[in-house]
Amino acid sequence: MFCALVLVVGCLPLLIGEVRHLLEFGHLGVGPHVDVIRQEAYIGIPGVNGMYGLLLSNLTPVPLQLRGCAVPTDLGPETMYRFQVERWNSESSEWEEIVAIGPNACDGFEIVSRAVWPGMSCQVVGWEATAARTAFEKGDLARFKLYGKFHYDESDSRQFVVPSEGFTIDEQPSDPRVQRRIRH
Repeated sequence: MFCALVLVVGCLPLLIGEVRHLLEFGHLGVGPHVDVIRQEAYIGIPGVNGMYGLLLSNLTPVPLQLRGCAVPTDLGPETMYRFQVERWNSESSEWEEIVAIGPNACDGFEIVSRAVWPGMSCQVVGWEATAARTAFEKGDLARFKLYGKFHYDESDSRQFVVPSEGFTIDEQPSDPRVQRRIRH
């Protein structure tokens, strides 16, 4: 009886997280799971108003340990997690790396850890104007790939890599003379 109670109480946060994820995104996930999120914002790039980010949900029964990089900003340190942006190449039927934060990008900065508890979510990629990247055209398929540990490469057994589902780039800069700042 006690074991059953512990099992129910222990799985409750995971179950609540799964239901919340289903209601918010319309699908279930398993394990570390990422979803692309979007908001509209005018950022000074004519033709591009979509800002994209990445939300990590822990749909496992144990806490996830993320390792990020504390980078200085005008408002104080901000945690940057390692990720890359990819474009689907229909000719080769493979994802192509467009931009990536490498495992050594945090050299000289503090590495910080964060626990994401079962059933919880957190934004791991800040808002960026993905459609403004010069490698993309309207109609391209894009995705993000999250690396859970900053200093480890993809082949290291301590690393976990979680790709998002693809999303369609539905806008493009309308004035090529405007300088593009992707992150704000």
